Amino acid sequence: MEKLLQWSIAQQSGDAEAIKKIGKPDEQTLGQLFGAPDEAALMKEAVTVAVLKESTVEAKEIALDNFEMMIENLDNANNIENLKLWTPLLTLLKSGVDDLLRLLVCGIIGIAVQNNPKTQQDFHLHPEGIAELISIAQTSENKTLVVKSLFAISNYIRNFKPGYEEFDKLNGWSALKLCQGQDKANLRVLATISAILSIDRDASGKDLKIIDHIKEHHLVNEMIALLTPNGNVNTVDMALNIIAQLAAIKDFSFSKEELSSISNGLKSIEPIKERLNNDDFNSVEQVK
Repeated sequence: MEKLLQWSIAQQSGDAEAIKKIGKPDEQTLGQLFGAPDEAALMKEAVTVAVLKESTVEAKEIALDNFEMMIENLDNANNIENLKLWTPLLTLLKSGVDDLLRLLVCGIIGIAVQNNPKTQQDFHLHPEGIAELISIAQTSENKTLVVKSLFAISNYIRNFKPGYEEFDKLNGWSALKLCQGQDKANLRVLATISAILSIDRDASGKDLKIIDHIKEHHLVNEMIALLTPNGNVNTVDMALNIIAQLAAIKDFSFSKEELSSISNGLKSIEPIKERLNNDDFNSVEQVK
């Protein structure tokens, strides 16, 4: 309070040196003194508006946009569970809800759990969340929504084994399909595969049967098919990175057909080699 008084006097007198010396008062303290609601209250208010049946889609969109901006702050993201907001938020992922709102909630999840073990664990307490995300990725015809759901999934399972195990149990692998000409979706699928490879494994890499799933879903061939000179450079680069990661796993082996396709793929992308990660390119080249 004393600092606030000194700051106020300095502001009124226009004493620049004193203002600089005192520094700006804490914004939260100022807000509390002047009656501004704290961010926890604003977060609860935003979710209340978003789930209220009487709210218009536009009002819900604004509320979720505001909520997303608030949870970009790590402390606010960690507070979602404390405020019991995950359950109402996740009701907005269900089929029948406007796709725009589902899209925003996918974004909120992806941002909240990104590189955040605390929020990953909190989200894990609500298994309906990952179930809805996988359902969207598997069945939605809205490509933008599918991409955003994969963004949330990949951030949730990265370096988080319990999240991956739930993903595996719910047959999340069936949502991982790579197709020519779908750059945004392909990047998200590749990011999800990369997130899966971040999970702790034993020396053989077999404890989570990740290798079996990759082979079962023909993901190596799909990644090799992305190695074209006209392909998206980021997609080609990420596919190379994952192929290099697979090659480094002790008990993973490529078939003769895959090795031949890798060799042909590397030849085809020679014209864009300088735009790629040379370490990944060289690592995959050694696979041949």
